[in-house]
Amino acid sequence: MDYQPAHFAALPPPEGYDQHPLHSPENLRVEQISDTAYWISALSNAGWVITEEGVVLIDSGSNRREVIQALRRTTDKPIRYVIYTHGHGDHTFTLDRYEEFAEVSTRVVAHSLVPERLSKYEMLAPHIARTNQVQFRGSRPGRPLPTAGTQPASPPGRKYPDTVYDGEFQFTLGGRRFDLFHARAETDDATIVSIPDEGIVFAGDCLIRSWPNVGNPYKVPRYARGWYEVLERIQRLAPRVVAPGHGQQLLTDAGDIRRCLNDQIAGLRYVHDEVVRRMNEGQPLWKMVLETHLPAELEDSPWLEQSYSRVEFAVTAIWRGYGGWYDGDPSDLFAVPRTDVASTLRGLIGNDDSILRAARDLWSAGKRSQGLEVLQVLLRANPEHVEGRGLRLEFMETLLTEDKTLMSRGAWHVFADGDREFLAGVGEQPENDT
Repeated sequence: MDYQPAHFAALPPPEGYDQHPLHSPENLRVEQISDTAYWISALSNAGWVITEEGVVLIDSGSNRREVIQALRRTTDKPIRYVIYTHGHGDHTFTLDRYEEFAEVSTRVVAHSLVPERLSKYEMLAPHIARTNQVQFRGSRPGRPLPTAGTQPASPPGRKYPDTVYDGEFQFTLGGRRFDLFHARAETDDATIVSIPDEGIVFAGDCLIRSWPNVGNPYKVPRYARGWYEVLERIQRLAPRVVAPGHGQQLLTDAGDIRRCLNDQIAGLRYVHDEVVRRMNEGQPLWKMVLETHLPAELEDSPWLEQSYSRVEFAVTAIWRGYGGWYDGDPSDLFAVPRTDVASTLRGLIGNDDSILRAARDLWSAGKRSQGLEVLQVLLRANPEHVEGRGLRLEFMETLLTEDKTLMSRGAWHVFADGDREFLAGVGEQPENDT
């Protein structure tokens, strides 16, 4: 977080998820991309193709009833196929929503790893609810954060696929051919949908208009190499239209398609190869994270804005994907009670004011990570240190003005909210146990 990309200065803070205009049913936007194909921007996007024998629906559009209603305004033909581009909850249907439109002949098609993902989400529902609240905290203000040990409401059951495939899958409906092929990118169960007669590609979350979400601090590592390889495959198809899984912009201009794919391929390949090179040289992870940035010509690309995730997170994900979790520090091989270590360090220092002063000096010198780490020594030892909590709130509020990445802003919001609540509840501030 010491490094902020230059283009952050021109970016507004990430728009709120709940406040996003496309979250309102009346603002959903449908675009006709051929005589028989449509795309709807619904936060999580969807599309459909109308054939003489029925409709093929690609993704659920955040499981929203309004998506099916929009489809029904274009045709009354039955939905014969539903294709999941991957198993994320915003691209799949709940059983109750699916049963509102499905017929006996409707088939759900997905990669063979999607059922495993849906099952994992059911198993880890409380954990996922908490991590998603942190990940999207900055865009969901006012929602209480689930606490460890609580059981949020059980998520509705998902509609599992009826037909699964491994490498590639092809079917024809009403004389229209649909080519599906597997990708490992944001997920290991991704499907690209190509309609060759139309020159249309539905890319799912393999393509969004920002730096690809290779590294998500709250989720398992993603697949940088597989990601740029599938974008290269899309590039070879020379599509006329590329429909992204998120974002409000459908790619229909040949120049935009070329630049978007070129820049995302180049950016992913550069970071992947840089991490591999540094790993083979024996460099520690912290050094890679601090020093690996996109070249200026790529960092300034409008197709690689780090507004959702960051290059630093991708570096960590690539390293973990190839090298495991051990970072080479002997004290990190087994669990260390950080509160006990912090209490020992605090006692050795013997002066809380010295810790606060050092943290503030580092922060003022632009060493954000170091300043926060020094402050955390005090707050791990004494979480109710009033002046320490006040200083951390200052730090969090600064980061929320500097950092334009939704993925990290969620963490800053969580700690800022917690510190505000603590300080408001202190009343007459007790003396710190120095």
